[in-house]
Amino acid sequence: ATDLIRDVYVMGGQFRPGAQVTIGPILAAGTQVSVDSAIIGVGGITAREGLTTTVLEEASMIAAMMAAARRTIVLADSSKLGKHSFAQIAGLDAMQILVTDAEPVEELAAALKEAGVQLVVA
Repeated sequence: ATDLIRDVYVMGGQFRPGAQVTIGPILAAGTQVSVDSAIIGVGGITAREGLTTTVLEEASMIAAMMAAARRTIVLADSSKLGKHSFAQIAGLDAMQILVTDAEPVEELAAALKEAGVQLVVA
């Protein structure tokens, strides 16, 4: 069973306790990474803007992590669905799975389906 244990890296250099996020470069300049899954949180998800967040530096860090991942899983409670935040991270088609606690409104649900996003309501 020990061969199932994987290393876990938390990206970002500065921890902001109020927002419970880390912000900063993914790794030192010039370092390339490839990961199986990026599991991220966002400030908002809309059909038009896609994935957004409230902090500009966080948007670029999340986008870079998504680019390094084979798949992206977004965790967002229902208060984030239909909400637009300040900085765009990526379009809906940049994620493969959305895990949330309620069904999204019809417009967002249709956009997620069109983008090929698997919706998990837990």
